[in-house]
Amino acid sequence: MNRPLVVYLDTSDIIQMYSSGPGSRAQEVLAILNARASAGEIVMGLSYVHFFEFIQKTQPNFRDERYARVDFLSNLMCGWSFPFYMDLENSSAICQGPYWVPREALEGFEIEKLITDLHQRFCAAIHVHAPASVDKREWKKIKTRNGFVKFVRSRPDILSGVSNGSMPEMYAAVFRSGVLRKYILGQLGRHEANFILRNAISLRAIYRSNFEEVQGLNPITDGCKVLKQSWDTHFQRLEGVLKLARDLLRDSEDLARRTSDLAKTPHKHVADAARHMKIVVRDRVLEIKRFLRRPIDFSQCSFIDCHKSSLLNNQFNANASAFINATAQKPIINFLQSDIADLLHSLYLPFCDLWRGDRRFSSILRIADVPFNEKIVSNLFDLPRRIDLLLSE
Repeated sequence: MNRPLVVYLDTSDIIQMYSSGPGSRAQEVLAILNARASAGEIVMGLSYVHFFEFIQKTQPNFRDERYARVDFLSNLMCGWSFPFYMDLENSSAICQGPYWVPREALEGFEIEKLITDLHQRFCAAIHVHAPASVDKREWKKIKTRNGFVKFVRSRPDILSGVSNGSMPEMYAAVFRSGVLRKYILGQLGRHEANFILRNAISLRAIYRSNFEEVQGLNPITDGCKVLKQSWDTHFQRLEGVLKLARDLLRDSEDLARRTSDLAKTPHKHVADAARHMKIVVRDRVLEIKRFLRRPIDFSQCSFIDCHKSSLLNNQFNANASAFINATAQKPIINFLQSDIADLLHSLYLPFCDLWRGDRRFSSILRIADVPFNEKIVSNLFDLPRRIDLLLSE
């Protein structure tokens, strides 16, 4: 293979490698993965699900531990990321930069949008702090975008007077980096400036922005909790339907036995009617059994309504159908909140070479023979061997 292997880890792997002590098997695997990554043989990418499962809000006295987690994640992934799962398209691939962040959020970190915001902040600062220091004609020009740029180019140090104290952490970090100033002065082109901006968004800044500045909900753990409540209702309905189907199957099989006995009667007309009934009941039994084996079919559903995401939609349909149908086979349906996160992780199967998943969930996907199931590695400690096998091909 003339490119690095793309490895998708499970969040449990990250937790285990972070938490385990020196000399443990998890630390041995971590050392192997880091060595392979340093040699350019593999790349491991961060996903939205990884970040919000591994990095969660906490009390201020545990903040340093969360920063340690963030730093561990940064060092492990080395800047590589998978696109946000709702942004995945057929041509998506792992890449350098914070593309695990939703595209809509990233678009806010476009240089022209940030310049517009800076322009507004600058005008507000002058209006509040130094309205008399600027000539009225000059002030009228500064209010325009082009006039603002010309004014800053004529006085490059003027931006130092714009306070970033009230800015969100991620914006303040960008402001301090000097990218905006260099772009305004013509020292950077738009493409180059945007590239620098995207790569300047640190995991620490994202953590602070999500959990310290706004104290927001965790979109994965809190979001999955809400989603689970909705799914629980649907599973209860499914459980009721499956019970009715099993009762109907039992009655139909009993009817099949009766018609078989009746078909043996010496009365021709009765026997003929019984044989016809036997065929009808047999077809009914087969249909009920097929339903009980696979009560849910997502093949007509779309995870994302976009023709560019057919690969993702097909994967979601196969994985979701496999999981729900496997869960439905149990006498008591036990649906876990973590199952939703596992399902989101599994959407990345088409976009990697090796995919690490929870053992139970991996087994379900393999048995159902979902697309790309040959990439599944159901045990962290088997991952180095699988990497070696692929690299040797």
